[in-house]
Amino acid sequence: MLYQVLFKSSNLLFAASYAFTLYFDYHTEVFYNLCPVPGFYLSKFVWLTFINLNLHLIYNTLAAIIALFGLTNSIILNGLHFIATSLIFPVGLTVTVLFWALVYLDPQFLLDKEAEILMSAPWFNHCLHSLPLLTMTMDFFALASF
Repeated sequence: MLYQVLFKSSNLLFAASYAFTLYFDYHTEVFYNLCPVPGFYLSKFVWLTFINLNLHLIYNTLAAIIALFGLTNSIILNGLHFIATSLIFPVGLTVTVLFWALVYLDPQFLLDKEAEILMSAPWFNHCLHSLPLLTMTMDFFALASF
């Protein structure tokens, strides 16, 4: 029973953290000027990291809704599992491994003046580049037990 409560609340917590990260990214004026097309926020969809952030927000929101309403034997849940294993986890793994491998091999490669602005909030960097792999791994372990 306690395990199910933790599972339900973890999806909600992950969704809230991704939503706040997206909110922070949108409402921070310094970040807004770093768009590929200046002044056009949706141009950030050219970056895999931004696509990954939105995928994880949608996935964790749907998983939280399914967990909170108890839709454990639904077609929606089966579809969500398929999308998670075929799209969301591989994209999250790619973003995490590529970013941290590049930082490890040559930290100056990614740290131009724009990246230094983004790295000024360490929690924001970890929400973009570390949290996706952690949340999907935890979610897969939780799903394996049901």
